[in-house]
Amino acid sequence: MHRNKFFFVILLTGAMMTIVLRMSTLQAEFYSYSLFALAIVGMLPLIAKKTLQMCKLERDMVESKPGDHRGPQSLSTRQAALCAPEDAESTRLAQVLLDACSECKACITKCPFLAKYGTPASIARKILTKKSMVDPFACSLCGLCGAVCPQNLSPDALFLALRRQAVTDGTVDLSRYKALLNYEKRGTTRLFSWYSPADSKTVFFPGCTLSGTRPETTWSFYAELRTLIPDLGIVLDCCHKPSHDLGRQGYFLEHFGAIRQKLIERGVTEVLVACPNCFKVFDRYGGPLKVSTVYEVMARHAAPPAVETSQVVIHDPCPLRHHLAIQDSVRILLAAQGVATRKMKNSGKMTLCCGEGGGVGFHEPMLAMAWTKKRMETVKGDLIITYCAGCAGFLGQFGKASHLGEVMFEREKALSGACKPAKAPWTYYHRLRLKRRFQQAYKSFKNCSDSK
Repeated sequence: MHRNKFFFVILLTGAMMTIVLRMSTLQAEFYSYSLFALAIVGMLPLIAKKTLQMCKLERDMVESKPGDHRGPQSLSTRQAALCAPEDAESTRLAQVLLDACSECKACITKCPFLAKYGTPASIARKILTKKSMVDPFACSLCGLCGAVCPQNLSPDALFLALRRQAVTDGTVDLSRYKALLNYEKRGTTRLFSWYSPADSKTVFFPGCTLSGTRPETTWSFYAELRTLIPDLGIVLDCCHKPSHDLGRQGYFLEHFGAIRQKLIERGVTEVLVACPNCFKVFDRYGGPLKVSTVYEVMARHAAPPAVETSQVVIHDPCPLRHHLAIQDSVRILLAAQGVATRKMKNSGKMTLCCGEGGGVGFHEPMLAMAWTKKRMETVKGDLIITYCAGCAGFLGQFGKASHLGEVMFEREKALSGACKPAKAPWTYYHRLRLKRRFQQAYKSFKNCSDSK
């Protein structure tokens, strides 16, 4: 069955390539479409590898006997995904929660995950006594529990530590996240990543999702920022936040550390990001590099508030729940566009996860949907404006949602909810084309500079 699917995918890919090559007869677009064709060809080994793994998994499941705990079968069970704290960090964090949590249940009323598993103290007690387990991969790591906690505790820190331990101990099957991890991995390859010439103290790091789903918005951000910072550089790369949140801490530190070191060696001192997840990574692990959002920079130069002609609700991304200056900057930029905002329940510091956080949808889709449902109940049919490309794409499946950048650069289209972000495989094509566009722009900048 899987082999038939594989050959069907091959035929479908061949058809796509034929269409692309015919389209490439338009001379002006030849380079871009050829790149896309090459990208499709490059994905064939990945398709073949995945198909062979599926065949092997099916064979193992058929051939396995009772009591046989080998390979994917044992790791795919819920028992293998659950873990008890054997390392010092998990034990320490569990003890902190047990000692300080008053079991007021403020977090339980907000969080579908804790509503299922209990108060942080009860979870910690069960873990430390090894009477029960908790599934840390069902937590979205959004941090709302800490935001509402009267004791200023951070239960999500324990669940992240438990994820890291599970990865270290090999007690979690990460194959369910393969699509996410492959997306991360491809973004770091030479095909998609690119660093502008090392002559800029400040660089724009747009991230993976914005570049792929909204390439014109990404370019517009860069063009606008360059009017404020003439020597602004560009970095197309992935911050490796998926690996960080899935507990692959060693992998994350190695690969993000390489990005950080490369930027420092090139003389970069400040990184401007458009992605909340990139901000969180650089803010925590990027020192001595300074990180700011493009929204803060542009808000300092925004026009005065315009006459209000539209009303929206703002979904604040959970990685930025504690960064009020960024939230204020977003509202300044919307006001300059004549956009009024209805204050939505659970915004700012108390914002909700859109449902995409922590990769929960790959593991516990019903819990992920519970978050989305809670958010959409507060939206009440209004247009959602957010400044996270991932949130915009996820919430856009259940209502009208636009990215802030779209409002800034395609106002009427964005406010009507007509902006349609690209989806795979076109996201890869857009990233290739955007990379080429930046490369050509820097050649032009260099030629202009040399002619002076």
